[in-house]
Formats: sequence, structure tokens, C-alpha cells
Amino acid sequence: MVDRLGNVYSDTLHYSLFTVSNALTADVVITEIMSNPTDAPSLPSYEYLEIYNRSQKIIDISSFALTDPSTIGIFPADTLFPNEYRCFTSNSNILAFQNYGLNNVKGLSAFPSLNNEGDRIRLLNSNGDVIDEITYDLSMYNDPLRDDHGWSLERIDIEFPCSDKNNWGASHDPSGGTPGVVNSIDGFYQDTISPWPIYAFPIDSFHLEVGFSEFLDTVHANNFSLYLIDHTIGSPVSIQFSSEQPSLIFQLSQPINSGIIYKVQFDNSIQDCAGNTLKRWDFLNFGWPDSILKEDVKINEILFDPFTEGCDFIEIYNRSEKTIDLTQLKIAHADPVDGIATDAIAFSLSPRLLLPKQFAVAASSTNCVSKFYKVVDTRQLIPCALPSFNDDEGIVVLMNSSLQELERFHYKDDFHFALLSDPEGVSLERISPDRNSTDSSNWHSASFNSGFATPCKINSQYYDDTNDGSSWIQLSPELFSPDNDGYHDVLGITCTPPRSGFVVALSIYNEYGTPIRKLTEHELLGSEGMWIWNGLSDDNALQQAGIYIALLEMFHIDGDVKKIKKAFVLAKRND
Repeated sequence: MVDRLGNVYSDTLHYSLFTVSNALTADVVITEIMSNPTDAPSLPSYEYLEIYNRSQKIIDISSFALTDPSTIGIFPADTLFPNEYRCFTSNSNILAFQNYGLNNVKGLSAFPSLNNEGDRIRLLNSNGDVIDEITYDLSMYNDPLRDDHGWSLERIDIEFPCSDKNNWGASHDPSGGTPGVVNSIDGFYQDTISPWPIYAFPIDSFHLEVGFSEFLDTVHANNFSLYLIDHTIGSPVSIQFSSEQPSLIFQLSQPINSGIIYKVQFDNSIQDCAGNTLKRWDFLNFGWPDSILKEDVKINEILFDPFTEGCDFIEIYNRSEKTIDLTQLKIAHADPVDGIATDAIAFSLSPRLLLPKQFAVAASSTNCVSKFYKVVDTRQLIPCALPSFNDDEGIVVLMNSSLQELERFHYKDDFHFALLSDPEGVSLERISPDRNSTDSSNWHSASFNSGFATPCKINSQYYDDTNDGSSWIQLSPELFSPDNDGYHDVLGITCTPPRSGFVVALSIYNEYGTPIRKLTEHELLGSEGMWIWNGLSDDNALQQAGIYIALLEMFHIDGDVKKIKKAFVLAKRND
């Protein structure tokens, strides 16, 4: 090629012409997070975040933004081609990555500070639409050797569009991460876990927040007929989807009234991003929260000496007919010497209700409770930064939001069952919520049969004060005459406990409380016990007519103790 003067062009010029497209949700995804680079094996010791274009579009990412709850970092002018990665860090760190040989790294003037323990990161397009987001935490590393510091968190299947926590793991690259290139744990992930409803919470009289275990398919879930609330409220009149957490806000046709327990029913066709439909817990109950007074909520169970990989937990029980807002409760601990309460922690940071006769368990990690104990309904396990409870002695204090004390329990390790060889991993259960928490006899080790703890359900050592076991013993006849005339000459005593394994002692007393006859002692009972009294004392003297008492003392290895008294009449025939 020559110009008009005959000059020859010696270079060939190449122009790339392409059309850029707008990004839709999940076209570009977050694929790697380095939140704690301290002591990384060889990578620069700076935070970074990586994105990937999983679409077949050429996407202009100029003015995109990375955000956390406090910072917005705006992208410089840039274009991302299909299957291309881009890594971002703070402007001041660019040179360190370039010196390491990483040129696929861009700088942001306001790079979000990635919290070591966890954070919520969102990728927004230039219009502010959410393209991808992830709330990460240390549990997503799934690697106790790499979840401390120096290793990045990598997305396993970069083609899977949903923000599923199970699709992440610790980087296994020797350098500590893979900024700008294929992840070290690149693989295939398939979400087969169905979503489930977790809570329903009234925001105000006309709005109800409903939380799920994961984000739903917003297109499908926007069908109002999938939800039905009883007491004539019906389906919501509008639905708003939260971008902060997997929850929906219903606008209701009628107000929520206090003193009523409502039910919201869910259609089983509700599905998550991956298409999994509802398989369990297709309804939630809720009510309007009431004020919290003393005697409404009780400390019901405590684990203060957990297994090595376990954690402490506190269980409470709503013995009232009220609906309790768990965000209005606090847990503190007090010094056993001076009794002064400190470190009051919110029982729940997220909206949760405690309905009448319901249990809730606060623990630093809900997984460490369900790992060791059978929890039928994990929705009542509440993550809570519990105060530290000593293994030998301590005081648990339950307060309302005004820091007014509702109840306290001064526990000691010697409250455990004396024959228990090792109390580690064994909870202390309250025997009766109607008896005082300061009564040490009202607490007992959880039973072996229950797995040594009963989080979120009735205690294994629960004792109903309204059922003293009197129905377990039957006397026949209640009036007998030991005169050898062939009619009601002996008293028959039968005991039918609800389970076997009781050790019993049975004695007869007169109406003045004087012991007359010991019928059995230290007898191991099966499903039934039967004894006969012929009216004779221990020294074979026939007793006078009058009122007598049968005292049955029962002890079970799991700690259940009963003392049952039944009165009867010894009569004599008049000649």
C-alpha cells in the first residue's frame, strides 16, 4: 500500500470490530475472593476479588461496581470477553501484582474491604442491577487447614449460575490462590437441595416478611396464588423480593391482629434458582409479638461443657400463650462471685418468633449442635454470639431488650447425675418449667436414650407437675378386710409405668405416718409390678381398722424420680 506521494506502508494495521452487550443476571459471576491474604504462601499479601464472563457476550463492564455493606468500588473502562477472567484490587496494590507476573488485575480507587470472617459482596452493572452476589463465611472453605488466612475462596463450578454456598471451597493452589486464571478446584456442581421456609415475621400490621433457606426463582415465586394465609387474609396482594437475604415481603389484604396464631401455606411448586421445589415444611405459623414479662420465657436447657468440636448452647421455652419476638431477648452471663451480669448478647439478630409452648436454641454455630444431637426442626436453632460459659460453674441470665432480668440460672457441674462418668457433651435439662430455676433439684443431666441433649424439643427429664404418676398405681379393692372370709381378704397393688427400668420400693404406712410393712425394696420393674398386702405388719401382727397409705418410690436410671401415695381402708367385720 502506498500514499499519493509514493510512500510505501511497511506495517499492516489490524482493527478489531465487535459489538458489546448489556449484562444480565449471572452473565458475569464472582469466582474468587481473597479476604485474608496474611501469610499467603507466595501471592502478594493483598485482598483481591475475581469475576468471570460465563456468557457468550462481549460485555462492557465500564462503571460496573463491587460493593459491600459500606463501600462501592467503580470499575474503570473495560471490556470482558466470553470465558474471560478479571481480577480487582485496590489501586495501591496493582504494582505488587504486576511484579508477581499477574497482569490481569485492575485497580479500584475504593476497593471494598473484605472482612476476614465473612461479608456480603455484590456485583452491579452500570444501571445498579445485581448481576451476581455472594455472602461468604469461613464455613464455605470446607478445609480446616486453609480457613484461617493466606488462602482464597474459590467458586467450584463457574458455570453454575446460582449463588450457592456449597459451590465454594478453599483454593488448593500452592501460591494460595489463582487470581485471573482458572480456579484450582474447578469442577462440576449440581444443586439438589430443595428450599424450605424458615420464618414468618410481621413487619407491621399489613406486611409480612417470609424467610427461606435460599433465594427463590423470582419469576416463579412472584405468583401470588402460591401463598395462602388463613383467618380470611388469603393470598398477598403484592410481593417484594429482598436483595439482602432470601426473603419475601408480602403486602396483605387485611391487618394482622394480636392474640391470633396465623398460618401461611406454601404451594409445593415453589422453587429455587436451580429448579428444586419445596419438599418439606410447607407452612409457617406466626402471630403479632407481645410484650415480654417475667415467667413468660424460661431457661430450659444448657450445654456448658461441649465436645471438643462442639459448642455451648442455651435453650429457652415459651411457657406463655404469647408470641415472643426473639430479637427482643438477650443472653448474658454473670460472675458466680458477685452476680453482676455482663456481655448481654441479642438472642437473634434476624427476625424470629417464639410461639406459645415452643423452644428455641441459641448457639454460636447451628451446625455444631445438629452435628452431635438429633434436631428434628433446625429452624429453631438460632445463630448467636453467645457469651463464654465456664465448664465448672457459671450464671446464665435472660433479659428483655430493656435489660430487665427475666430469669437467671446459676449452674454447677455437680448438678449432673452423680453416676455420669463424663459430663462432656451432656446438657443440663430443666425438669419442670413451672418450678424455680434456683432449685438445683429442678435440673438433671439429659438422658442417655435422648443422646445426652434435646435441643429444640421437650426435655428427656421433663416432669409434668400435673401428672405425679398417681395414675400409674392401682389399688384393688380400696377397702379390704383381712378376716379370711373369702371376700376382699387382701389388698392388690399394681404399678404400670409408661416405660420399664424403674427401681421401686413399696411400703405401707398408717394414717399417723408410722411405717407398718415394707413390701419390696430395690426391685427392678419391667412393664408391670404386682404386690399383695394381707394386713400384717413386718412382725406379723394384724393391723387395726383404719386408713392406711401405700407409698411407692420409683427411680429411673435416666433420672426420673416419682413418689406416689395412695390411701385405702382396712376394715373389720362387726360380729
